[in-house]
Amino acid sequence: MRKALIAAATAAIAIAVALAPGASLKTLAEPSEFTDGNATYTLTDDASAVILTGWDPADTSEEITLSETATDGTETYDVIGIGDNVFSGISTLKTITIPATIASIGDGALAGENLTTVNMQSSAAPSIGTDVFNESATVNVPAESTGYDAEAWAAVNVVPAASEGDDTTDPATDPTDPSEGDDTTKPEVTGTVADFVERLYTVALGRPSDPLGKADWVDRAEKQGYTGADLAHGFLFSPEFLDKNLETSDFLDILYRTFFDREADKDGKDDWTGRMADGWTKQDVINGFIGSDEWAALCASYGIESGRDQISSDGSSDKITAFAARLYSTCLGRTPDANGLADWANKLRSQTVTGTEVARGFFFSPEFLDAHYSDGEFVTRLYRTFLGRTPDTAGFNDWVGRLADGATREDVFYGFANSVEFNLICKDYGILR
Repeated sequence: MRKALIAAATAAIAIAVALAPGASLKTLAEPSEFTDGNATYTLTDDASAVILTGWDPADTSEEITLSETATDGTETYDVIGIGDNVFSGISTLKTITIPATIASIGDGALAGENLTTVNMQSSAAPSIGTDVFNESATVNVPAESTGYDAEAWAAVNVVPAASEGDDTTDPATDPTDPSEGDDTTKPEVTGTVADFVERLYTVALGRPSDPLGKADWVDRAEKQGYTGADLAHGFLFSPEFLDKNLETSDFLDILYRTFFDREADKDGKDDWTGRMADGWTKQDVINGFIGSDEWAALCASYGIESGRDQISSDGSSDKITAFAARLYSTCLGRTPDANGLADWANKLRSQTVTGTEVARGFFFSPEFLDAHYSDGEFVTRLYRTFLGRTPDTAGFNDWVGRLADGATREDVFYGFANSVEFNLICKDYGILR
C-alpha cells in the first residue's frame, strides 16, 4: 500500500514537471500545510503524501538528514518531494542526506551557498528541476545506481559508492583499516531497516506487523540510534512476547531463528539449555546470542548496527550500556567514545547515578553547550531523548514558547525528565529514573 501511495504521488509530480520543465513543485490549488519540527510540508492532491516546502533556517545545523515521514499530529505521511529553493538561502547547512522516498527535487532546492555535500539514499535517481545544487556540490549516490547519468544530472558531480569487492586501498598498508590484511569483506546489504523490523514481528512474535508499531520501531532505528540489539530486546521483553510464557526449548528455538536466522543445532541448544538449568537468566542467554558473529553478520545484511559492542564485560547488563550509547546519539548526535561510554554505563550499573542525572550530564556538558543549539533544536533533542519520538507541532510550539517567555532550559529539561514516557524508557533499560 505504501509503495502504491508513493507511486501515485510521484506520478503526479512527474506530470507537473513534464508539462513545464523547470516549473515549481506545486501539487495543490489550495495548499494544505503543516509543520513538523523544523520542516513545513504541503499535502499532495489526494492527501496521501507530502512535499517538503519550507525549512526554518534558525534551527539548522551544519549536517541534517531529512525524514522519510512527517506527521501533522494526527496522520503520518511519506515525504516524496522537495519543493523549490527550500534550502537555497540557508548558509549554515553544509551536508544533507536525502532519503530514498524522495522522488522529485524542485528548482534550486539544494543550492545553499555552503551546501557542498549531498548524500542520496535512493539507488534510482529522482527527477530534478533546474539549478538544484550548489555549483561546488558533490552528490554521493549508492553503488550500482540508475538514472544519475541522465542529461538532467550532467552538470552535477555525482560520485557513486565503491561497489562490493572494489579494492581501493591496501589493507596491509592502510593504517585506518582495522583488518590489518584480513581479506574478508563486509556482508552485502540485502534488506532495509523496515525489513529487519518486519522480520522481528514474524520470527519473535509470530505475526505480521501493525503499521503504527512498525513505523515506531523503524523510527527508533533510523533516527534515534537504536541498534539491532535494542530492537531485539524490545520485542523479546515486550508484554506480548512475555505473555507467551514459553518453555526453555521453545524460547531457545525463537532465539536461534531471531539471532542466527536458522534452526537450532542439537549441541548448541543442549549447551544453552544446560546453562539455563544452572541459573542463567533469559537476559544472560540473549546477551550470548547478541555477542555472536552470526548476529553481527545478520544485522549487517540489513544495514543496521548489531549492538554487540554494547555488551558489558560480564555479559549481564548490555541494556544499561545501550541506554548510555543512546544518549550519545539522541543528545550529542554522534557515536560514543569507548571510555566515556564505559564510564557512564558503570555509574548506571552501580546505581550511583540515575537516568535523569546522566541525561543532564549530556545536555549541560561543555560539548553540548558549545554547539549553541537554538531553542527549537534543544527541544527536538529533548523529545528524542525523553519521549523516544520526534516532536508533535503543538507540543513543540508550547515548549519553545515557554523558553521565549523566560523559562530556563533547565526548567524545560526537568519537564521532560519527569514525564511518564521517560519513566517507561528507564524501566525498559533497567535503570533508575
